[in-house]
Amino acid sequence: MILYNVWFSFKAGVDETVELEKVKAFLDDLKNRARIHHYRLLKNRAEKGKSTLPPYQVIAEFSDGTPFDPPSRKSRKSAFIPANMAP
Repeated sequence: MILYNVWFSFKAGVDETVELEKVKAFLDDLKNRARIHHYRLLKNRAEKGKSTLPPYQVIAEFSDGTPFDPPSRKSRKSAFIPANMAP
């Protein structure tokens, strides 16, 4: 099992609830297409200013050696673009 940790935040002014649903849909799509084995979407609950980490984390589990390669062009069109896929 290979685990990838991705920490992220959203641009100012977006509705985080809506954007988190997009992130979840993106990850569910990867899981349904067997691109990832499992994932956890977590929130950093540290008091503001007491953590240098962004507010959200995804832990993606891969069952083999497949790296987190660009899973689809769809992700580039959404508000959520993994850091390793940003232009």
